[in-house]
Amino acid sequence: MVGQSIDDLVAPGKLRCTAMHDVLPGRHVLLLHDKDGGAATTDYAFLSLDAGGRVLAWYEGAKRIYGYKSEEIIGQDASCLCLEDVDFEGELKRTALDGHLGAEGWHKRQNGSRFWANSLTTALRDGNEELRVLCEWCGTLARGTLLANNGLQENSQPNPP
Repeated sequence: MVGQSIDDLVAPGKLRCTAMHDVLPGRHVLLLHDKDGGAATTDYAFLSLDAGGRVLAWYEGAKRIYGYKSEEIIGQDASCLCLEDVDFEGELKRTALDGHLGAEGWHKRQNGSRFWANSLTTALRDGNEELRVLCEWCGTLARGTLLANNGLQENSQPNPP
C-alpha cells in the first residue's frame, strides 16, 4: 500500500480489513490490507505518552517491536525511540496542534538497531480541551514489501537518509 495512489487503494475489491477490539482500553482499530496481502503490517505497537512526551503506557506489541519491557520504558522520554535526526519535540507540538500526526520512517529499538514503520499519533483531550494523552500506533512493514518498495535484494539492508 505504501507508495500507491489513494485512487488505487479505494478501488472496489482492492482492500480487505482486520478488526481488532479493545487494543487500548475502549479503543478499536481497523487494519487495512491489500487483497493479496502484499503490504500488510507484520506487527504493531500501541503506546501512550503524556503531553511532554514521556511514556505512560506500554503494551505487548511495543515490547516486541522496540525491545523495552514496560518497567524499563514507562516514565522515560519517548525520544529514545527515534533516530537522532528526528525533531521529536516538533512532532509532539504538531500532533497537539493538529490533533494527529501520521508518519512513515525509521524508528530505533532498545539495542540501537533500526526498523521502518508507519505510525499514527493522536492527541486526546479532556472536556476542557486540555491535552491529556498522546496515543501512538506503530506498524512495521513486512520485510519483503520493504525490500521490494526500495528495489533491494534480500541480502541488502535499507539505510536511513
